[in-house]
Amino acid sequence: QQAHSVDRVFNVLVAAAHLRISRAQIYKLIDQNQLKPFKIGSRTLFTGRELQRLIDHASSGRQDANQNAA
Repeated sequence: QQAHSVDRVFNVLVAAAHLRISRAQIYKLIDQNQLKPFKIGSRTLFTGRELQRLIDHASSGRQDANQNAA
């Protein structure tokens, strides 16, 4: 499924559902420059690759924290 997701484009609502976070959290990640959207007209969109980058970054941070705790 990951290979298909990186080729997709997600709007805010679908990206939030995909990441299992709220729309407000999506906008917070944008404000913190942790998630980079692009615009088409007034629509805020994300590539699947960008969402996967965020997931990978969050996962690597969690692994680093677990290794430091050990």
